Amino acid sequence: MSKHWKKYDLFAIKKIESFTSSRAAVVELAIRYNAIIDQTSASSSSSVSLSEEDQRLLFKEMLDVSLWGNKTDLSLLAMSPGADVSLLQGAAARKKSEKNIVVNDSDQAFQILHSLSSSSIMTERRVDIILDNSGFEVFADLVLAAYLIHSNLATVIVFHPKSIPWFVSDVLPTDFATVLQALLNSDEFFSLNDSKHSEALKKLSADWMGLYQDGKFVLRPSICWTGAGSYWRLPFEYPSVVEDLKESELVIFKGDLNYRKLVADVSLSHSWSYYSE
Repeated sequence: MSKHWKKYDLFAIKKIESFTSSRAAVVELAIRYNAIIDQTSASSSSSVSLSEEDQRLLFKEMLDVSLWGNKTDLSLLAMSPGADVSLLQGAAARKKSEKNIVVNDSDQAFQILHSLSSSSIMTERRVDIILDNSGFEVFADLVLAAYLIHSNLATVIVFHPKSIPWFVSDVLPTDFATVLQALLNSDEFFSLNDSKHSEALKKLSADWMGLYQDGKFVLRPSICWTGAGSYWRLPFEYPSVVEDLKESELVIFKGDLNYRKLVADVSLSHSWSYYSE
């Protein structure tokens, strides 16, 4: 309700500090991402293509990367001062955390996208990501999004950030620019002294800037993601958002708050019967 502070992000400095502290995981993921994209590109331009099983495994790895990016939620780190962020990230940490997944429908998600990619009927295949945290998590979300484009599992990714500063580390549109700028100036931002690491981050940032400029990455903020109440209200309060999401082949909701709003903070058995109606 303020006049001059509507777009001021009180949490911006904390977000940048968190992303800076994620240097090791950012570099590891950038190198891995570049290798996968090079492999995917080589496969698509040669007579020897990746098998469906290989594509499924890569899809699940990229999905895991996006999922466990939430391990650097600043609201969690705030409860453990001095926590070693590097211990919460990386391939080993992801594998160790697999046992904590309650329900895993990644195979079904892959089959939907893969079957559509093999069809000649649809010209545009869209995936939407309702974002959660900035910093390393949105970096991981971008990794997943770019992989979906390069692997032809999607043709456009629509990101849904918050439209105003909300809770500590929530993503705003400006946070995308911050991440890309950090990658372009990685030597200074991450205090890199390794040319291999520097080149990996610059190659990745150039790739993502190209996808954004080509209209394959789209930002679509809405006040609905910071509204009160659960998502059963969306058809009544924000019908245009619901109609827009119907154009997507897959919608990914990130983070605890989005989950709680999806199930209305009640047991899944109760919410499922409600939503079915």
